[in-house]
Amino acid sequence: MNHGQPAGAAVVALSLLLLCLGLSSPGLASEDCLGCHLDDEGSPIHAMLQSAHGGISQSCDACHGGSAEHRAAPTVAAPDVSFGPRWTASPALQDSQCLDCHGSSVASHWNEALHMASNVTCISCHDLHVTQDPIKASGGQMAVCSTCHKTQKTGIHGREKMLRMNPPCTQCHNPHADQSPVGVMLANDSMGCRRCHNLDAMARSDRVSDRAKGFHRVMDKGDMTCVGCHTGVAHGDPEAVEPFTPLPVSQRELTLFDPGDSDAEWLVSEHPGSQPLRQGTNCRQCHRGEEAEISAVLGGPEPRVRQVSVSFSRQDEQLLTRLSWDGDREDSQLSLMWGFGDDPAIRRGGCWAACHDDMRGMRFDKGRPKYLWASLAQRRVLGQPAVTRPELELAQDLAAGRFAELWTLDLASGVLQLDALLDKPHRLDAGALNAEVDFIDGRWTATVKRPLTPGAPLLELQTGRSYTFGAALHGGGRSGAAHWVSLPMTVSADRDDTDFIAP
Repeated sequence: MNHGQPAGAAVVALSLLLLCLGLSSPGLASEDCLGCHLDDEGSPIHAMLQSAHGGISQSCDACHGGSAEHRAAPTVAAPDVSFGPRWTASPALQDSQCLDCHGSSVASHWNEALHMASNVTCISCHDLHVTQDPIKASGGQMAVCSTCHKTQKTGIHGREKMLRMNPPCTQCHNPHADQSPVGVMLANDSMGCRRCHNLDAMARSDRVSDRAKGFHRVMDKGDMTCVGCHTGVAHGDPEAVEPFTPLPVSQRELTLFDPGDSDAEWLVSEHPGSQPLRQGTNCRQCHRGEEAEISAVLGGPEPRVRQVSVSFSRQDEQLLTRLSWDGDREDSQLSLMWGFGDDPAIRRGGCWAACHDDMRGMRFDKGRPKYLWASLAQRRVLGQPAVTRPELELAQDLAAGRFAELWTLDLASGVLQLDALLDKPHRLDAGALNAEVDFIDGRWTATVKRPLTPGAPLLELQTGRSYTFGAALHGGGRSGAAHWVSLPMTVSADRDDTDFIAP
């Protein structure tokens, strides 16, 4: 196709090509879509049209619905079914579009799948706006699956040097059904194991005991799999990676890392993990234990990470927060941002909830200070400026404690600044909080005490609730806003699903 042609000519050429191939024309819906989403080489639209999904009758409608309102006002109204980056439909609605075709075949048991129950959607793993879905490419499954299943990063038996010889994940597991490998391995006679382990060779080997050879002969009956006996040996040590769900402790080491110029808008649009983030996943779901790797990609000069010990306790009706780390006098400021309310952006992204691309010094600098999306009636997108909510509404939120609590501790003076962060930082009286700072033998220790019931507008800390926080360390000889940050973390008084517990 000549990509220098107008969009209308491109649609005509595409329609003729599909007719010649005996396929249906994309129809009016696709013509309307290509009027804005140009089929330029290198664009995701072009790649998708070259893929298997490009031949679907009325291809755009098949996945995105008729989307009449979106066609009439494309910068205002979402498609009927959106997969991002600007709008995101519910996981169930997104999956229903895929299941219309695949629900009677490969995904016939999706409703019983652990992935579905864990809020993993089809496009969490599959990418359609490409010529070939990465998870179907040679070696692509390991990269996709190990985003969450981190013990598999080191390959079968944890032998990383043998990664290139590893079977694809689906040779043992069915991601669209029961997570157990038994069903798949019964069907293919443990093919994944047999890529390396030859039963005939083992039967002749002097290194294999007669007892083991006897067990191996049972495999010939076809109703046994390798994992019937060899359990827990296929992958690396699960203790070597961060667990899927937090194990609450009162103290742990956090790795703060250099986030570079990343911002909230990038996280929910261009970032590869934007889809699960928009649907409610916390950053740690994918990136637990990967702070150093993230910083190597996003960050600046060394040191790209800082190890900080964080602990919590309750004393005399106060929450005691203590952080300590190795450093020098160039460390200048410690900040903690708290989501004591119910802001979903803080719960998902921690500090990134207050870091935006139109802030001072950021990529679309509009001179704005830190703020939360909750302060906006309309976020800035193509064709629409950012619109802040009316002052009266913001004042009501501030009075009700619907803001992020921002602690900023100057390390040189020990002075703590307290702000209510909403449309901007609103200075509050920090008298209810008490801070102490020590620097002894190259190690900083900062302690902040906050009343559990501090009085309005600060919120009472309650049992049974989970609270999200993020930590940031400034200084270290870095200029401007360069700093190290933590992933979003959680703390509670008595829950078993938070990172920290304050006994």
